[in-house]
Amino acid sequence: LQTDEEKGALDYLAAHLDGSWENFPGALVISGGGFNPITIGSIKRKFDELEKASPVEEIKITEVKESSVPLAFYREEVPGGLPNFQIPLLVRAKMANFDVRRILVDQESSYDIMYSGLFKVLQLTEENLVPYVGSDLQGFNGSTTKPWGYVDLIVTFGENKAMKSVKVKFLVVDCPSLYNCIIGRPTLAELFAVSSTIHLKLKYYTKDGQVATINGDIEAARRCFEAASKNLNSVVTPKKKKAEAKLPGVNSISTEDEVELDARTSKKERKQEKKTGKDDLLIKENYRPIPDGEFELVPLGEDPTKGVKIGADLPDLVKRQLKACLRENAELFAWSAAEMPGIDPEVACHQLTIDPRASAVVQRRRKQSPEKAVKDLLEANFIAEAQYTTWLSNVVLVKKSNGKWRMCVDYTDLNRACPKDAYPLPNIDKLVDNSSGFKLLSFMDAYSGYNQIKMAEIDKKKTAFMTETGNYYYNVMPFGLKNAGATYQRMMNKVFHNEIGDMLEVYMDDMIVKS
Repeated sequence: LQTDEEKGALDYLAAHLDGSWENFPGALVISGGGFNPITIGSIKRKFDELEKASPVEEIKITEVKESSVPLAFYREEVPGGLPNFQIPLLVRAKMANFDVRRILVDQESSYDIMYSGLFKVLQLTEENLVPYVGSDLQGFNGSTTKPWGYVDLIVTFGENKAMKSVKVKFLVVDCPSLYNCIIGRPTLAELFAVSSTIHLKLKYYTKDGQVATINGDIEAARRCFEAASKNLNSVVTPKKKKAEAKLPGVNSISTEDEVELDARTSKKERKQEKKTGKDDLLIKENYRPIPDGEFELVPLGEDPTKGVKIGADLPDLVKRQLKACLRENAELFAWSAAEMPGIDPEVACHQLTIDPRASAVVQRRRKQSPEKAVKDLLEANFIAEAQYTTWLSNVVLVKKSNGKWRMCVDYTDLNRACPKDAYPLPNIDKLVDNSSGFKLLSFMDAYSGYNQIKMAEIDKKKTAFMTETGNYYYNVMPFGLKNAGATYQRMMNKVFHNEIGDMLEVYMDDMIVKS
C-alpha cells in the first residue's frame, strides 16, 4: 500500500538500485498514512548514514561479542529441519485485556495495521481514535482505502520473564482480512526484535538483556490457510481454556472485570514460588480469548449496558428465538454482586484444612490504598471487619493494561500451610470434542462465581488482610486460595450433574450450552 506522497521516494530508491527497476511492481509494501515520517530527504539522509556506518564488505562472518547476547537464528531451530517459505509468521500478544491471535509479522510493512473487526472486538470506540489526515491507502489491486484513524495501544509480547510491552500506533482500516492486525517495522524497531519466516520465530531482547523467542502460531496459520482455500475472510477459532494457574498465593479482585481463575500450582511453579520474595510479586494478568467473527449486543432491559452478545451471522429464525429466550429469562442474569444470593453452604462451602503444624503468619505491612475496592466488597457483604486474627495478609495494588488498578491479596503464607486438593479438573480437549457437531453453542461466564461460595465459619478470619483503614476477612471464597478452583469445580459438578455431558459442558466458571 502506498500514497502519492511516497511515489517520489520510490523513484529515488529506483535510481539507487541496479537492474531493471521498471519491471518491479509499484506497490510492494504497506506504506503511507497520516503520521508517516518518510520523505525523500529523510531517505537520502538515512542512506548517507548507512553508507558511513556499514562495512565495505558485502559478506562478513560476525564474531559473537561477550558484551551482549546476539539475536541469532540457528539451523537447529528450523521447524521440521526444512526452511519454511509457505507459512506466514503469525504470533499472539495481549492488548486491551484480550489475548489476540492471528497477528501477522511483516517486515515489509512500514505501518502497524489493525483491521476493523479486531477494533470492534476490543470494544474500542470512536473516542479512542485519533483523526486520520493523510491520503488514502492504495492496495495491491489498485483500490484505495480511507483509514478510520489510528489508535495507541499497549501491546504485550511474551509471558513471565520474557514479557515485554511496547506502545503501538495502529492504523485502523475497514477491509476484509484473514488476520486481526499486522505488526510492521515500527513495532519491530520499538520491540528491538528480529523475525525469521524461515524459522517461524520472532526474537527480541528482554528488559534484562536476555533473548526471548516467540514461536509462530502454526495452528492459527493453518486456519488462515484453510479459510483462504475456501475463499473466506473469517476464521473460526475454538475457545481456549483460561489459564489454570496464576501466581501462587495472589488473590485478585476487580470491580470492573472479574475474570480471575484458580491459583492451584504445579511442582515447577511451587519451586519458583520459593525463589520469589514476598515483596517481589509477579502479578500475571488474566486475558480473555478473543472471539472470531462479528457479534450483536442484545439488551435485556431498559438499561442498554445490560446485555449479552450473540453471533451476528446466526440464521434469522434462530436469532429471533434466541433473543426471545434471553429476554424471557433476563432475571437469571446478574450485573452486580448485590443481585446474587450466593450458594447454599449445604451445597458448597470452602474449608482451608490448614496443617495443624503450621504457624500463623502476620505479614509485614505494605503501604497501599485500596479504599474503593474495600468499600465495594463491604457493600456486597463479601468481607467483614476482622479483630484478633492470627493470620494476616497484605494487599497489593497492581496497574492493569487498561490503566485501571486491581486489588490483590498476597495469600502466599496461607497457601503454603494448606494441603492441595487433588480434585480433578475436566480435560479441555474432551470438552471441545463433546461440543463439536452441535448447531448452536452458547458460552457463559459465571459472574463473580467464586464469591458465591461461602467460606467455612472456622476459616473466615484466616483470610484476613490489612488496609490503611483496618483489617478485614472474607465471608465468601476469595480468588487466589490454593484450592479455590477445586472447590468451585466440585460445586459445579454437583449442581449440574444431570446436565453435564448432555446439554452442558463446564470448566470451572466457564459453561457451554449445546443445542
